[in-house]
Amino acid sequence: MSYELGFDWDRSATTGQHCPICRANGPHPHKVTSSTPASPVGQAKYFECCNCGGVFAVPFSYPDYSEDYDFADYLRFYQEVGAGLEAMTQPLDLAVPIRPAKSLIDVGCGVPFVVDYARREYGLQAEGLDPSNYGRRGGESLGVEVIGELLGAGSRFDGQSFDILYSSEVIEHVEDPAAFLEILVKHLNPDGILVLTTPNAENLGPKTDSLTNVSIVWPGIHHALYTPAAMEEALKAAGLVHNHISSATGHIVALASRSPISIPASPPPSRLTSYLQRDFPGLPLLEGGNLFRLLRQAVGLGNWTEAAELRDRLSTRVRADYGWDVHEMDRFAEAVATLPAPDLFASFPYFSGCLPFYFGMVDFQASPRNLDSAARFLSCQIKTGETLTGGDPLWWGEIAHIHQPAAFNLGMVHLVGGQVEPAIAALEQSLASPAAGSLASLGRRSLALETTARLQLALAYAKAGRFEDSDQTFAQAMACVETEPACAYLETMANTLQAAIKALR
Repeated sequence: MSYELGFDWDRSATTGQHCPICRANGPHPHKVTSSTPASPVGQAKYFECCNCGGVFAVPFSYPDYSEDYDFADYLRFYQEVGAGLEAMTQPLDLAVPIRPAKSLIDVGCGVPFVVDYARREYGLQAEGLDPSNYGRRGGESLGVEVIGELLGAGSRFDGQSFDILYSSEVIEHVEDPAAFLEILVKHLNPDGILVLTTPNAENLGPKTDSLTNVSIVWPGIHHALYTPAAMEEALKAAGLVHNHISSATGHIVALASRSPISIPASPPPSRLTSYLQRDFPGLPLLEGGNLFRLLRQAVGLGNWTEAAELRDRLSTRVRADYGWDVHEMDRFAEAVATLPAPDLFASFPYFSGCLPFYFGMVDFQASPRNLDSAARFLSCQIKTGETLTGGDPLWWGEIAHIHQPAAFNLGMVHLVGGQVEPAIAALEQSLASPAAGSLASLGRRSLALETTARLQLALAYAKAGRFEDSDQTFAQAMACVETEPACAYLETMANTLQAAIKALR
């Protein structure tokens, strides 16, 4: 089964239905029809509000979230890789220092990690609401009761007010987001802070990668998508005239209050690392998931000594939980090629689809380098993106997004090791479009990474004596360096590589 996501951007159709975000009457033009076989409804039509610029589905029926997205193993997936704990906790880290707070409620908490984090790291009296089965079960494992009734619809917290009202990636799901905001504000203390996150509708478009698009307009699941401007106006209309809205992460992060709020120029230090290092006896597989999150964070920051230590700890944990020696990449690659994703991840951790990339990067960058091992891991990562099938591709999004970086870094491993022809092959692969229908074909492409790959490929061509190819490739890279703001910082690298190429002639 290939991954076929469809998007129809024809603007000719309209809807007369009022916008659920700002309640403006139509007609509103068609934005996109989004389709994916893994969606509960197959496809959905989304329209762009002519007043606020938000995007909304017509028609829309609120799904049964007690069914856990029809994903029976969702709690294990969420523990091991699905829960974006950094994205969850960063807004709270930003909100807590603004003014003294004692109480918090997380509306739509899923597994109540934020509630648990608020209790353990900040000592808040924190509660959680969520209708899902996995949220309730996860809460029991964390020792946090999750209330299944919705706020304002019979929950035991109706009529209470809180210092921080937190709701992350929820408002896009509800039938009436304007009414939902009003309910949230009614349960906020006079000086309380509302924390909201939601996908950013400004990122939706035909030039955006398929997985990002479908994560915004998710048929049958996402109803109303805000732009930052629409969110600001909606918060003001709900009575929260003081707000701070950021979209730097790709999602909208909004902090809002009835009274002035001051956001520090430098973000406060996160307490997530200390939280991830805690014991979670009720969720035994969370230890592996948290080690993976810490490893990913260390690789992202270039903390290679720490990353090497985490790699070794995670290897031990995976062996204990699954009986798999992570260095047996052939076994994993064979399983990826022969088993659909649901069967594959019955025998391997859910983060195993990304593990070869992070292990390969540690072998490449940590001291002492192990270039042969790095090449094996990165090659396995590339094959995973090309051959994995089955399940909703949204769950495997990270595998798709790291396909291009895996190919680029495999090229660099070979280049550093003096293997010019394999380096050329890998760098060329990082610039090529993956096969249509593969998971890798759905991932995002980085112009800056492509430009870097062209610069390094020009050097590799020169090392192979292919100077005409080198000159052409270097010229393509320089066209981006000179015209694309996202690539301007590569000028110094380009000058260095140009000198190296000149010396090879």
